[in-house]
Amino acid sequence: MVNAGQTKDASDYIQKMLDDGIGTGADEISHTGNIVVDSLVNHKYALAQKDGIRFEARVFIPSVLPFQSGHLAIIFGNLLENALEACRKLPQEQRYIVLEATYIKEMLQICIKNGSPEKLKKDSSGRYLTTKKDTGCHGIGLASVEQALADYDGELFTQYENGEFRASAVLYSNSIEEK
Repeated sequence: MVNAGQTKDASDYIQKMLDDGIGTGADEISHTGNIVVDSLVNHKYALAQKDGIRFEARVFIPSVLPFQSGHLAIIFGNLLENALEACRKLPQEQRYIVLEATYIKEMLQICIKNGSPEKLKKDSSGRYLTTKKDTGCHGIGLASVEQALADYDGELFTQYENGEFRASAVLYSNSIEEK
């Protein structure tokens, strides 16, 4: 959203979560002090609970990160939403999401593993194709993540194996000063 000139949309999304009381309940799973990350993770955790999806989070980041809040919202939001959508297609006992995020030595690492019903198809350029029926309005989530990562010389790695999809993102804060 941010790279596509949609900073207002990203900001509105975060504000809506705050207005809805996300991050203020007893069911919080992320307590880093970073309002954007905590709000997104706790919101997606609440959605997972509603859908019977087991959700584990190990988020070890400082309350202040050198990355734009909108970029963090795009990365965490899209990756977690994709994981939720995949899990909703599975039988109850196969639904899970594991989020790990750490910030060490000027590098933010995010890894999300989730149950997935099928190996996703890719187009000729290696991009994943949406599984939604309305393809015109969908299928840009991972591209948005990659765009946000590019501002920090970051990368997105994805893998599917034995019913599990894994998305790993890396952002480098030292690349901010170089640009």
